[in-house]
Amino acid sequence: MNIKTVSCVLILGLVTFSCQPGKTQNHNTQTNGQPEAAENSPVEQSPSQPIENKAKASESAKKEKSETETKVITPPDEYQVHYTLLNSVLRSVVSNSERQGIRTALVNYTAVSNNADFLKVFNWYQNAPIPETYAAKYAFWLNAYNVYTMKLMSEKSNGQSIMKIDNGTAFDKQYYSIAGKPISLNQIEKGIVKSMGRVDYHFALVCAALSCPDLARSAYTEKNVFWLMKEQARKFFLNETKGVRIDDASSTVYVSTLGQWYGEEFTKKGSFLEYAAQFFDESKAQKILTYKVEYIPYNWSPNGL
Repeated sequence: MNIKTVSCVLILGLVTFSCQPGKTQNHNTQTNGQPEAAENSPVEQSPSQPIENKAKASESAKKEKSETETKVITPPDEYQVHYTLLNSVLRSVVSNSERQGIRTALVNYTAVSNNADFLKVFNWYQNAPIPETYAAKYAFWLNAYNVYTMKLMSEKSNGQSIMKIDNGTAFDKQYYSIAGKPISLNQIEKGIVKSMGRVDYHFALVCAALSCPDLARSAYTEKNVFWLMKEQARKFFLNETKGVRIDDASSTVYVSTLGQWYGEEFTKKGSFLEYAAQFFDESKAQKILTYKVEYIPYNWSPNGL
């Protein structure tokens, strides 16, 4: 055997030794001086798809559990609950009518005394928490006054004027508690609501008389209180039987006695007449401000059916 033959055999032997049975050997064994990896050489494997899905599912489950554990379920707001009940009561016991020549909202006080929802609202008010925000607090006390008056009329009036209850002292007696304290109607109106710095409350508090502003058929809420007070004022002044009546023949404007009693509170708005004039067109507003003023006698007959 010559040297060339032996070298060939050795080379072939090396090649044969490096090959795997049943595989075709690529004889180009070097690329840039480095040996190519064999097809079955161990390489780094990525995690299988089932493992990836399992990991994602595990993370998702942890997230859902965390969200469930930290989620706070807020109960219905207690004011909202009771004002919704009050809405229902007002719509069932208040109706527009006319009595003694006065267009007004009449209240069925007999129905009030038998209404389970009204009793729930009234009982809640006995120890209800006073809200913190200005609007919510305003709504709270307006409703409290009207609920208090409805309860008083349904229990003690016997169909008579509120001025007949306890010889005309009904506004000063502490018949019931509101927010845990015995209180009177005058304490609510003159001690609390008046001090909150607005004048339109006069058209939201209803003293159970025919000449009073109408009892709204909706509860006052934090969201609607200022709009609804203004709306009640508008309805009051446009009702010529108790708000404002213009007599061109005598150049006289007849105005509610509320203007005589509480006129000083309206000075920030100019005057009671200027406040009233905003609800009329320009022509009538001018007459209200320039005509002679007479006050409409206040009718204390009950606003009950």
